[in-house]
Amino acid sequence: MALYLHRQEAGQWKVTASAFTGPNGMYYFRGIAPGKYVLQVQGRNYPAQVGNAPLQDIPPVVIPR
Repeated sequence: MALYLHRQEAGQWKVTASAFTGPNGMYYFRGIAPGKYVLQVQGRNYPAQVGNAPLQDIPPVVIPR
């Protein structure tokens, strides 16, 4: 499944990164700067906050079938 990470820049939402989930539903983005983002999965948007830690977990997103 495709995932898109958006960040607001100059008043517009832009795709910062994209990824595909693995067979277990896990995904990973590299080199994301701290800030507020929106994670888009199957056309739905979920707020996400990225801090200064080298590795972070975003709370699970459960997508109904």
